[in-house]
Order: sequence, then structure tokens, then C-alpha cells
Amino acid sequence: MTKKNKTVETKEEENPILNLDGETYHKDDLNQQQFYCVQQIKSCQLKAADLRFQLNQIKAAEDMFTQQLRKHLEEGASVVNTDKEESIPDENANAA
Repeated sequence: MTKKNKTVETKEEENPILNLDGETYHKDDLNQQQFYCVQQIKSCQLKAADLRFQLNQIKAAEDMFTQQLRKHLEEGASVVNTDKEESIPDENANAA
């Protein structure tokens, strides 16, 4: 059983070429509905790439805050009873 390619690839030329599932199509040979689908697929691919980019940023920020929390805990936080659920204190609460 062969796995079908889910991506649509195009090459920018005078008559762009579309590759889908190992088949090659020319833009000029597509009807309006087919071309619309190609445009939608391209848009989805761009959005998916942007979301992966954003997720990488969020993961990096999460890692950084986790490292900061570990550092702050090592600097003098006492271990609390794990039977109770505790919330993380607001650092700005004591500044007033």
C-alpha cells in the first residue's frame, strides 16, 4: 500500500505546475473549482506553518519560565506539604 502525498507543491513559472499524489497538473488545465481548492490548500499550509512557528515560541517561553521557577525555588523556597494544593504566589503582591 502506498502512502499518498497530502501536500500540494507548485512551481512558479509561466504555467505553474501542480504535483499531487505523484501526478503533475498545469495551472491552466485546472477548472475554477480545482484552482480554488489549490488556493485553499496553499492557505492551510501557510497557516499550519505559522502555527508551528508560534508553538515553538510558546514552548521556548514555557521552558524559560520553568527554568526561572526552578531557580527561584532553589534560592530559598521551602518545601510545602504536598497533600495540599498550593498556588504560585504573586511576586508583585509584597511590593506594595
